[in-house]
Amino acid sequence: EPVRIRPSQVERFNTCPLQWFLVECGGSSMDTTAAALGTVIHAIAEHHVEPDRAAMLQEYEESFDEQQIPSEWEREKQRETVERMIDVLCDYLALSRDELSALAAAGKSTAVLREVAVTASAQKGATGAPWTVTGRIDRLEVLGDSVRVVDFKTGKNVPTSTTIHEDPQLLVYQYAVGEGALLVDGAVDEAVSALPSAGAQ
Repeated sequence: EPVRIRPSQVERFNTCPLQWFLVECGGSSMDTTAAALGTVIHAIAEHHVEPDRAAMLQEYEESFDEQQIPSEWEREKQRETVERMIDVLCDYLALSRDELSALAAAGKSTAVLREVAVTASAQKGATGAPWTVTGRIDRLEVLGDSVRVVDFKTGKNVPTSTTIHEDPQLLVYQYAVGEGALLVDGAVDEAVSALPSAGAQ
């Protein structure tokens, strides 16, 4: 039976399969506050097409109970972190909107798909085969004759502009886009699946 690997765990699987196995079996502790915050930020990114900072902050306040954080200074620190994340998200959405508008004005087909399910299996003879990658891409942008993978990072280790092209998770997503199938609303989207990857953000 093929091993199923989540894209976010590819680096750990490649570095130490034993550690990957133990973590997958529950052998690690998790910062529940950080995990909850990550879930909220991803939901905000999914719900908002336009870079509306006030609306995003309002959703954060309605979705995340800051009182679960024990001290005032920790709550203030988290608030600063959240505002920085939302500012970065707003900047990106504005740039993406302008780019997609320019492509549409030039007659190109454009679209923004969110929470796109993806699956891809190892080709015959691939290292470590058989394996299957399954996961969800936060945002997929159709740029005319190609697609761009966007993955929103909320953890401490965020790739820089120079290392993002080597990020294992993003590389796996790009492989899956090129070699696998993309599911939109539960069904394979043949048109989008046929488009090559234009890279990742």
